[in-house]
Amino acid sequence: MSTTDPKTHWDAVYEDGDATKSWTQNRPVRSLAAIDMGARRIANQARGELIAAGAKPRRDAITGRDALTAGELRVAQLAAEGLTNRVIAQALFITTKTAKGHLSRVYRKLGVSRRDQLAGGLEGLLDDRGDDEPSTTAAIS
Repeated sequence: MSTTDPKTHWDAVYEDGDATKSWTQNRPVRSLAAIDMGARRIANQARGELIAAGAKPRRDAITGRDALTAGELRVAQLAAEGLTNRVIAQALFITTKTAKGHLSRVYRKLGVSRRDQLAGGLEGLLDDRGDDEPSTTAAIS
C-alpha cells in the first residue's frame, strides 16, 4: 500500500473497521496525499504568477547539496580538497570572513560538523564535474 495514494489508504481504513481511530492516527498520510493531489501544482502556479507580477518570492527551504549557492559550492569544493580558509579566500578573491561564512552555511546545509566530512557531503557534486572542466585549484598555482 502506498502511503500517498488516497484511495488505497481509505480502502485500508474501512477494512480496519475503525475509521475514527485511523483518521486521527493517519493525519500525516492525509497531508501527503493532499500535497500529491495538487498542492504542489497550485503552489508552483502561484509562485509563477508572483514572479510574473514582479515579486521576488522566497526560495523554498531546502537542505543538502541542492541548497548550496554557487559561491558556497566553490568554497566547499576547495575546502574539501584540503585548502585553508585563507588560501580559499585568495583563490576566489574574497575575504577570509566571507569564506568562513560560506563554510558555516555549507556545514549547516549539508549537516556536517567538520571540514573532513565535506568530501562525503559533496560526493555527488564532485562526481558530476566533467573531466573537461578545469579544477578549481588550478587558479591557485
